[in-house]
Amino acid sequence: MNEVIKARIELLKTFHNNIMNLDDEEAYYGWWIIEGVPDEPTEDDFEFIASNDDEFNEVVALYDKIMEEYGGE
Repeated sequence: MNEVIKARIELLKTFHNNIMNLDDEEAYYGWWIIEGVPDEPTEDDFEFIASNDDEFNEVVALYDKIMEEYGGE
C-alpha cells in the first residue's frame, strides 16, 4: 500500500471519528453512513474508499458538508 493511500485512510478515520463525536444522529445515520462511510467500517472499507479517487473525493465533500451543517463552526 502506498503512502498516499495510507494517509487517506488515516484522514478517513479522523473524519469518521469527528462525525461520531458530533453526537448527532441525523448527521451520522442520515448522512454519513448512507452516503459516506459504512456503519462500523472495517479497515477494508477505509482502504476501498481511500484507493478510489472518486469515492474518496465524494466522502471528503460529504464530510465538509456535514461539518458545515452540524459542526457548529
